[in-house]
Amino acid sequence: MAEDHRTFPQDPGLSALRPVDEDTFVPWEGGRLLLAWWYRARGEREMPARADFDPKVMGRHLAGITLHDVLPEEPRFRVRLVGSDFVDVLGYDPTGMWVADLPGGAPLVERYRWMVKHRRPYMCLDLPLRWANRDYDTYSILVMPLSSDGREIDMLIAHVDVRPVWRR
Repeated sequence: MAEDHRTFPQDPGLSALRPVDEDTFVPWEGGRLLLAWWYRARGEREMPARADFDPKVMGRHLAGITLHDVLPEEPRFRVRLVGSDFVDVLGYDPTGMWVADLPGGAPLVERYRWMVKHRRPYMCLDLPLRWANRDYDTYSILVMPLSSDGREIDMLIAHVDVRPVWRR
């Protein structure tokens, strides 16, 4: 049965993107922890490396972390790791899949390409979860670039905050 697109809002794509700085308020704790870690870990560099990330900094919010490999052609993005919070929302583990092949993946790719071009972190708030379990309504995400060589973005780290329907 085809989904009724009038009932569920569309992902707004790039218009949902909000660039973030060190002093940007992130309205969920896991996102605030990731933002603080990223700015602390990068020091004088443009961005930190994946090797700089210690999962312990996230504490109980580690289950909301996702990692995506950035392949320079086009660029393309592959799911490296998905925390259990998001696996629960999806109903499967997309590790190893191309982001473009995920349900709702096209706007993610558009925003990830923006990040690679502009080389800065962003967040999106209250995006619709049309492709998830119906027990969920929206999600917010903070996405930060990583670079193992200090020049090229080769990975993205994100924290996802999922809003169950009962939290409206």
